[in-house]
Amino acid sequence: MGTCTVATSIVPHVSGTATFNADGTYTTDAATTIMTTLNVPAACLTQGTITLSCDVVAQALVSTAGDAGTGGTCTTAAGGGCTCTLTEAGQATAGAGMYTTSGTSITTTDSTGGGTPSTSGYCVMGGSLHLISTSTGTGADGGTTSSTVDVVLTK
Repeated sequence: MGTCTVATSIVPHVSGTATFNADGTYTTDAATTIMTTLNVPAACLTQGTITLSCDVVAQALVSTAGDAGTGGTCTTAAGGGCTCTLTEAGQATAGAGMYTTSGTSITTTDSTGGGTPSTSGYCVMGGSLHLISTSTGTGADGGTTSSTVDVVLTK
């Protein structure tokens, strides 16, 4: 089997409440669900004389996810590959602490979990507060990866 490239997209969904008070305190109560879609080309499903079905790929993905809250399905895609969707139900989390703003940055210090300050970008548009964070890392191929998350809070 040659090199296979699997296209992946990850979509987090956060629901709950966040309250930022004028006195610089905040509280949060949220739950996160993460949906990951993998597009597996047909060439990645065959090794020698063995071709995996999308059902077998789904079972393997769910079992290697290692989280009892993870479910997944794979369906046959055009061209014979598989389109797989994994859904991971995250745990509910609550937080409280202090916050400060400076320009377009917000720094929060969570008093319930160690108190390490975290700084991200923010902006207010209409009745929505956008909390924007960017992270970078190294991919499996050694290249740089980057992701930006925009959490939108509405009144």
